[in-house]
Parts: sequence; structure tokens; C-alpha cells
Amino acid sequence: MRKFLIVGVLILVASVNLPLASAGESSKSTIYSITSTYDVKNLGPSRAENVWGRVLLFRDWSGWTDQRILSTNISPKEDRTENYFDGENEMARAFVFLGELSSGENRTITITQVIEVGAIDMRINPGAVGATIPPGYENFTKHVDGLWESGYSPIASKARELTDNEPNLYSKVERIIDFVENYLTYKYQTQEHGARWAWQMGEGDCTEYTNLFIALCRAVNIPTKSVTAYGYKDKLAPNMLDMGHAFALVYLPNFDWVPVDLTWPVKVASYGKLDYFHINFSVSGYASPPGVNTTPSVSYSYTGVKPTWSIRHAGSTIVREVGVDPSINIGERMQDRNLPLTVTVKNDGRHAARNLKVEVFGDQKYFEQSEPKSISSLSPGQSQVVGLSIRTTAEAPGVRELTARVTYDVEYAGESRAFVAESGQSVIIPKPSRVVEILTELMPVLLAVVIALLAVAIALAVWRR
Repeated sequence: MRKFLIVGVLILVASVNLPLASAGESSKSTIYSITSTYDVKNLGPSRAENVWGRVLLFRDWSGWTDQRILSTNISPKEDRTENYFDGENEMARAFVFLGELSSGENRTITITQVIEVGAIDMRINPGAVGATIPPGYENFTKHVDGLWESGYSPIASKARELTDNEPNLYSKVERIIDFVENYLTYKYQTQEHGARWAWQMGEGDCTEYTNLFIALCRAVNIPTKSVTAYGYKDKLAPNMLDMGHAFALVYLPNFDWVPVDLTWPVKVASYGKLDYFHINFSVSGYASPPGVNTTPSVSYSYTGVKPTWSIRHAGSTIVREVGVDPSINIGERMQDRNLPLTVTVKNDGRHAARNLKVEVFGDQKYFEQSEPKSISSLSPGQSQVVGLSIRTTAEAPGVRELTARVTYDVEYAGESRAFVAESGQSVIIPKPSRVVEILTELMPVLLAVVIALLAVAIALAVWRR
């Protein structure tokens, strides 16, 4: 888990306003509202003048994700905001004027932001990935002590072993993902550790998985970066700091930066995909991500004894303004290749959802189209269970993927918007017993015999008359 150190750090929000999707246009996204409060106190004996606070910000991201800042309010009002990029690290920040603070006086900075995050699937064709990394990406292949120790001999040796006989860059990365997934055991950590520690201990959470993956990639000159984010989970809401998360970006020629999340979910990983539960904060290319080890960002002037400061994070909350979640529950027994199931649909947002349509689908090779069901409306926090069934094909037996999809409308910001929510689940389709298979194969013959016998019986009855 990405740990956010609060002492001496001010985190949050970008002052950008972008339009929502057009009315009637379905959006596979969700909308969050984030509020954070910071207390700044002058602990010294002297008055401080011209006090400024600099806060790190969420910002818009595109390409490897789809994140848009819909609205921002900072109190006191920010003087200016900027997207910051030093060549290797990317973030946004605002400068807030706090005025004068006498000895012992306190000022509060409150930040509220509304963010829309969309799901992305880059649908990468491995054959279309270029073979050569262009100039300018060397900084993203560097060894970093205590973080991405790509020069550590066992890591470097393993990286070469995994990739030396694989010419395709996409597949090289895939091999490294598979190795990390199998090498590490997921275990929550109370502090962050680098790749060398993860290698030696064989365990870690999202941070250690990400750091080991980055080090292995860099050991074979594959450019990588780290993303500091939040992974929204309704069970942890509204405490945002419990949702700290980390994942990686890898550079693939012809596709630019591509997300790789080793622990979402654990032992599966996401490569070239991100769901709308990833709320992305900053990107780091060569050192610990900003917002984790940033020094206190207060500037001031004074006379007399130099003031000392306390910057205390008073709390952060995150809630969903718009969000409906479907989940699939499989029935106990198949009947004549019909798989019974239910879909639980929950409105996790603060706005009512209307005109909900629920359907389940899978690969057409294994599943036929199912009939959708409708729900007229769901109030905030309300759930409803919908019964469905989907017919399987003769080739279906095995582990297959099913997806539940819900389309719905929400009145938000003065207009009606259409949203889409999806949730996938692996299901085991049992192979029919040999008796059932034989009966199925003989059914046409048996049916023909029954029809023939009926015809004979009818003919005899007519003859006897």
C-alpha cells in the first residue's frame, strides 16, 4: 500500500474545470468528491508575515488513464495553480496565501475537488509494439538506491534470464509481470520498501510489487515510472488515506506509457488496463514519488526569533457522487446448459440512478446472448438483486469469464447523463456427464422414433375405424 506521510506534507487538488460528457453519451466512468483539511500553526514566539502554503494537487491525466478535474474549491482562495514537470516527475500544485500568523495562531486550508475517472483498455496488439526505445528515455532506466535497485546482481541476473530469448518487448514485460506475481506473496506493509528488500523478503504490498517490477524492467533497459494513486474501495470509504495505492507505467514504442498494476487484483494483474477505481495523483521517474517525502511547503518573512511550524493533516474524505456497482453470483446447478445466476446492483453514489438495464455476457464461443432485465431506479445506498440465466454452448466447459453490465442515467450538475458500469468474474462451467452427453446425442433419433410411433398409432386408429 502506498503510505502517505502527513507530517510536513500538504496534498491535493487541481484547479481545472472541464465539461462533462454530452447528454445521452454513455460513459464508463465514476465521479468522486474529495475533501481534505490541513492545519498550519505558528509554534514559535515571533509573528510570521506574508505566509504562503504550497499544496500538491490532483490533476488531469490522459493516455494511460482518463482522469478529469470537474471542479475545485480551495479555502483560502489559491493565488495560482500549475502543472509541474521537472523532466522526470509530474504533479500539480497550488499556492495559497495565509497572511499573518501570530505566535500560537492557526490557519486551516480546506480543499474540495470533484474528479471523474474513466476506465481504459488500451487493447495493445503485441505485434504492433516497436522493438527500439527512442532516445530521451534513459532517465527512466536508472538504478535508484533504496527504491529501484536494478543494479542489484540477483535482480539484474533474473531480468536477463526472463527476457534474453524473447525479442518482443510486450512479451518481455509480460514475463516480468508473471515472475513478480509468482515470486512475491502479498502482505500489507507498515512502511515502504525498495526492490532489493522485496527480492530478499519475498513479500510486500502494492509498493513492493511495483518497485520490484520497475527494477527488473530497468535492469534490461525498459523505461518505467511509478504512479502514486488511491484505489477506491467502498468498504474503506470515506477514509481516503486508507486507500493509498501504487502501480507502474512502462514505455512501449508505438503505444507510449502503458499502465501495469501488479496487485489489482492480486495474482492477476492489469496490463494496459485501468478501471475507474484508480484515482491518480502523481508520477515519479527517478525518486520516491512526490507527495510522500516532500518537505514542508510554507514560506514566510519574520522579525525576531525564527518561527517554527506545525503542519497537521486534519483528515481527508472521499465519496462517490456517481457510481453503480454490479456483482455476479452464480447459481448452484446448471439445467440443460442454462447457467442460473443473480446480479446484485448497488448504487454506491450520492445521486439516484434511473432506467437501469442489467445484462450478463461472455465470449460468444461459450455463451449465448442473455435477455437483459430492468430496474426503474435505485436510491443512494440501495441494492437490488436481479435474477438472470445465460445459455452455454457445447464448448463452454472450463474456466470462463462472465461480465455483468449495467447502463443507467443520473441527474448530475443540471443535466441527465448516461453511465456504464461493468464487473467481471471467472466461472467454472462443468462438463456434462457422459449419460447426459449420450442422451443429448441420441435426442434427435429418439424424437424421430417417438414421432414415427405416434404416426403408426394414428394410422392404426384410423384403419380400425
